[in-house]
Amino acid sequence: MSDLVPSSVDPAEVARFSALAAEWWDPRGKFAPLHALNPVRLGFIREQALARFGRDAASRRPPYDFLDEPLHRQIVEAHARGEACLVKLQVVVDGRPTVWASQYDEDTLEPCMARSFELPALISAESVGVLEYLMKIEKPGESVRRAITSGVQWFERSQIVGLRIERVAAAPSARNRRAYRRHSHSMDHPSPS
Repeated sequence: MSDLVPSSVDPAEVARFSALAAEWWDPRGKFAPLHALNPVRLGFIREQALARFGRDAASRRPPYDFLDEPLHRQIVEAHARGEACLVKLQVVVDGRPTVWASQYDEDTLEPCMARSFELPALISAESVGVLEYLMKIEKPGESVRRAITSGVQWFERSQIVGLRIERVAAAPSARNRRAYRRHSHSMDHPSPS
């Protein structure tokens, strides 16, 4: 940093967060709930990351055309590793790639439990977002194309016909101590002929 520009770094804050760093990354520690990302947060993070550092930065289109070669190379390599990781995380069941799970073990990359009530599961909402992301890759490699095809095939095989979801007004829930304005019910729905 230049001597002309005063630092905004507070050494006490750096020390405080440094002391919490090991605990922060413990998947079973007191910060664990913050690591359970829901679809809304995942979507927001994905869009913000792409808007700021993703495909645009990797392509060096304005406003990222100022990036020097070493930084540009790092971005491109990190982006490629992230996309390869997405493909690796696609859950395989009985030898067939399906969709993506809600949580993964950090060492094995296998689907795992999060909180005690969140069993390992294939999760359709996040998987839609992953597929949409993969489908926007301009020149996808073979592994990405296979991931997209098998993910779409899983959705086709897993669709539920004859039901619809209807959202209706709901009373406050004492169990959760807050009011939910809407509640979902499944209803019979004739299949289109």
